[in-house]
Amino acid sequence: MPLEWSKEPNRHTGEGLEEIEISYCACTPAPIYLMKCGLFACSPVAPTLAVDLCVLEFMRTLFIWLTPNTTAWCDALESFLDAQEYQLQSQFSNAYHWYTVLTTYTEDHINGLIHSTQASMQQETRVQPSDYLCTCCPLCFGRGVPQKANTDEDDLNCIVCLDACFTQKWTNNPHNSATHDPPNPTNTVFIPESEVKAMEMFIDKHVEDGMKVPVSALDGCGESFHAADERWKKASTSFFADTGLMALLCCHDHVLWLQHYALVLLKYLFDHLLTTTTVGLLYDIGCQLEHSCHKWKLLDKGILSRLKFGISVFHAYGHQWPCQIVYHPCKCVGFGLSDGEGCEWLWSSLKMLIPILQVSGYHQRLFVLDNQIHHFDKKAFAALGQWLNKKWTLCKSKKMLALELWQAKSNGAKLCSHIPSLEKSVQDYQRHVDQLEMDLVNDHQLRLSTRKKSALGVSAQTDLYLLRNNKWLQTQNNAQALKVQIRECLWQCKFELECIAGSSRHSANDHHLQSHVESSINRREPAISHLITTYNTLSPSGAIPPLPIPTKGIFQLDVDSDIWQDGGPGEGSSEIPHWLADADVHKGIRLMLEVDHCNEEERRLSRE
Repeated sequence: MPLEWSKEPNRHTGEGLEEIEISYCACTPAPIYLMKCGLFACSPVAPTLAVDLCVLEFMRTLFIWLTPNTTAWCDALESFLDAQEYQLQSQFSNAYHWYTVLTTYTEDHINGLIHSTQASMQQETRVQPSDYLCTCCPLCFGRGVPQKANTDEDDLNCIVCLDACFTQKWTNNPHNSATHDPPNPTNTVFIPESEVKAMEMFIDKHVEDGMKVPVSALDGCGESFHAADERWKKASTSFFADTGLMALLCCHDHVLWLQHYALVLLKYLFDHLLTTTTVGLLYDIGCQLEHSCHKWKLLDKGILSRLKFGISVFHAYGHQWPCQIVYHPCKCVGFGLSDGEGCEWLWSSLKMLIPILQVSGYHQRLFVLDNQIHHFDKKAFAALGQWLNKKWTLCKSKKMLALELWQAKSNGAKLCSHIPSLEKSVQDYQRHVDQLEMDLVNDHQLRLSTRKKSALGVSAQTDLYLLRNNKWLQTQNNAQALKVQIRECLWQCKFELECIAGSSRHSANDHHLQSHVESSINRREPAISHLITTYNTLSPSGAIPPLPIPTKGIFQLDVDSDIWQDGGPGEGSSEIPHWLADADVHKGIRLMLEVDHCNEEERRLSRE
């Protein structure tokens, strides 16, 4: 084959410069010949720089673990080579970028061939979720995993979590969209913009049924998280085109999709699932999302009937007590031991990219996030066996401990079963003695007291009755007000600590702010302890005292904490249910729920 022309480039080795001769023509361009020599060209036409593949692979691996700052890398390399009296053209970043694109595209192409071959071996009728979901998480959506509704059990086919991060912003383009950097020909975890626009148009056209929680409790949850969002100081849209990012993950912490619209993520998920698949969703404000979906018909009834809403464990403390009873994953059926905190782990892993991605190009930002998430998925796939073993061991240990405690409570109840009958006999004898003593009281005093009472009119007797009970009513209202005040103080402290813990910056001002917040919370701690002590001492005579609020661990705002119980002091004659007044019944209910969730987790892990 005749050659058009040839060059003799220099190649640096460990022993010095080496001149190699390459020949290329229209049929065999220079980049292809350089690739055969283990070099990657910086451009497809007339390249001026070729980089060794090992160097590019090392650089690609390095930028997975560190912030991908190609400018600093190239400047350092040029400075180093300049000291060695070598000149390097400024095309290194271009070679690195297209090498990464080619590597990603190759992996996607191979995975596509594998899944297309597997799909051709299956029947034409769709019996499994989409190939994309199968590649995202084979344990949740892989072939062989049952995806049909189970009529015998309340288990969910898959569990996903949803959360937003308002620090993953992108600055506004000062010109227009035409100046965007060119897109990359690789697969992405971002849902297409066309789907987002379609959902926005659907929402604009729609200006509550099926709810289990009162609207007042839902309003309280919304106000609580609205106040927390104000403390986050969300970015203004005048400076940022994207003011945040939202992720949808499965229960194995594998990223399914990214976008900034929760409804689009849910709609896109159900488009890739079978029509019989049931899904459990854990979201910080899952109660608000379900309320909006039922009130404004944001999702089809076919989707809502197969979707079970829950709230993430980490943010459950910000919800009202009725909401936690219905939506907390430890209280409702089907979620097993899932806590919905995979998104928090994702945002923590991506926080190193926040500064550089805020000022990067639009498609470059998506490309960097795709590469980072692809790396996380590869690590997670390699450790799936260890993950299953860890979850199975934890589930077994929790179930065994709960069963042992439950059995101990049952044995104790059997040994003490005769005590209530003896106590009842003692009470009967005591009532008989009291009656005899009353008969021995002076008849004159009894008649005098009776005449004074009968002299009062009906209204006076009613006032007397109200006055006698006024202290009880006042104490009950005071107890309820104190408990609400304690909860509000604890909410405020928890939100302040969460805001500092979620900060991605570590400057001197941030450390000063963190120390200031911590000292402020420490100063308020004695006041909260005093409120708790005041509440625990509130109990009028002749009334059943409320359950005391323990000061130990009160700032954790656990779902089983007594701070959520709104039942104040009751009358001595009223019958208090055992689930409210009996500590043993409390523990028994918690142990029973823990055993039930362990059984759900075992069934899910066995299927996987």
